[in-house]
Amino acid sequence: MPGSTVITKSLEDVVPYIDWNPFFQVFELRGRYPNRGYPKIFNDEKVGPEAKKLHDDALKMIDFIIKNKIFELKGIVGLYAANTIGTEDVEVYTDDSRTKVAETFHMLRQQADLDNGNETYHSLADFIA
Repeated sequence: MPGSTVITKSLEDVVPYIDWNPFFQVFELRGRYPNRGYPKIFNDEKVGPEAKKLHDDALKMIDFIIKNKIFELKGIVGLYAANTIGTEDVEVYTDDSRTKVAETFHMLRQQADLDNGNETYHSLADFIA
């Protein structure tokens, strides 16, 4: 059904899905191959012990937040009629008749150089009908 829906989740439900890699990057903790990324970073001789200590501290803070109900997680998800216009713009419509445009979003294409042999620079507009 088109429209917006508010989603409320407990932090406890979300913890298993946390991507810890940016967390370690902020603290400039980067393991050497093959110990890059979570949880392999803990095996790194140089940064592993500090990464483990930092991770344990973060989990303690999360447990404190959960036990004391310091905050709740809310998000909003919306499904709306939309079409790609041209190659990089997306029009979102007020209803399924697609007669009145509510908003136009101007998307960018990937900006980084691609070294994978696939020279397709994607845009979010590529994934909208």
